[in-house]
Amino acid sequence: MFLFFGTRPKSKGIVSANIYFNGSNRNAEIEVIQNFIHLFWIPIIPISKSYQVYFPDTGEMYASGTFGNMPPELKEECARVTATR
Repeated sequence: MFLFFGTRPKSKGIVSANIYFNGSNRNAEIEVIQNFIHLFWIPIIPISKSYQVYFPDTGEMYASGTFGNMPPELKEECARVTATR
């Protein structure tokens, strides 16, 4: 019998929001990415969550996670915005 398991990130969706960053309110597109433990390619248990933020007016992009460049205050804004949706 074979058992296939592992982890894999999955996009939970993209949210357009007006967030406060760098002293002003800015339009942003926030993508929520969640890692799951998979068993036979079926997501079973969520293990971590990360965010990617894109500001279309300036082209800036920030990512959280292991090698991300997201400031802590922006990560807090992302968590606040996505918790209400």
